Amino acid sequence: MTFMGARLLLKNFVDSNLMDFKDNPPKSPFLPLTTTNGETSQSHKVSLNGCDKNKKMKADEILPFDFGKVSQQVYALVEIDNPLYEPVKHALEVIEESLNTYGTDGLALSFNGGKDCTVLLHLFSAALYKFIQKSAERIPKIQSVYITHQDPFLEVDAFVKESTIRYNLDLIKIEGPMKQALATYLEKRPSVQAILVGTRRNDPHGEHLSDFVPTDRGWPSFMRIHPILDWHYTQIWDFLMSLKVPYCTLYDAGYTSLGSTDNTRENPDLRNPDNPKGFDPAWKLTDESKERSGRSRKETYARNSQARKYPQYICIKQLALSISYCYYSLRYAADIRSALRLYGA
Repeated sequence: MTFMGARLLLKNFVDSNLMDFKDNPPKSPFLPLTTTNGETSQSHKVSLNGCDKNKKMKADEILPFDFGKVSQQVYALVEIDNPLYEPVKHALEVIEESLNTYGTDGLALSFNGGKDCTVLLHLFSAALYKFIQKSAERIPKIQSVYITHQDPFLEVDAFVKESTIRYNLDLIKIEGPMKQALATYLEKRPSVQAILVGTRRNDPHGEHLSDFVPTDRGWPSFMRIHPILDWHYTQIWDFLMSLKVPYCTLYDAGYTSLGSTDNTRENPDLRNPDNPKGFDPAWKLTDESKERSGRSRKETYARNSQARKYPQYICIKQLALSISYCYYSLRYAADIRSALRLYGA
């Protein structure tokens, strides 16, 4: 067989198999389990904290929060001495300054359903109510952006939808990567000048941040605001639990830091064989240095996407490279033998 013939045969083999994978892509092994009738299994259903965890909430069962009561409960934390006094006080001051500087039209909030931005959203709704009381205006929808991972948890998506109702969000969902998604969001909401972010000091790239930081050169231009930057992991959970703020049910299943289904697992430091779920809830983790123990190192966006969608394609590509290597090795050996015969060696 000639070299061109081998290449053509290999190309036809790869193309025919790849088309089959595109028509019948393999299902992710990490998607929530489903029952025979197609419904999500009980162990994966999204629940409201404080409500029946085995009951799947419907959109018409979720009621908007009374921002007046939320504001009263949150601001009560800065009226008496308690462990949350300082972090809550500082966060509210940063949010109030943001509202006074940019107003409701110029301010948005980044919300992805995680515990940190849930705390931020609850704090913001409290400060927003107080801010609006200075005028006769109605409480506006909270401008927000949800930048998604390629393979998000269904529980996270469902919780974001629930939160959209509870907090009256004007939410735009955009798939990453981050830089392009932010540019798209600002095109859709050109009045936005600043975005509140739930980044904390121990998050990646959070070490050298401050409360107000402009975006870096080459990125969409806006002010990044970090009201909970210096909050500790335990303070996040003290806030959520003490005020009974609903949070994503994955945290009850042992997850402590949420990414996408391809790079996030239960935190191994919460493994508990005595727990029916196999893991303790996130709030039981006391060592915040282990918060991201359930997260794995992520590969590049494009390569990761291709590998997840068509894992067999990666195997075939490796096989093709191996066959090509063997072919060239044999051809090189034949050329060597011919040269030796030619020169009488």
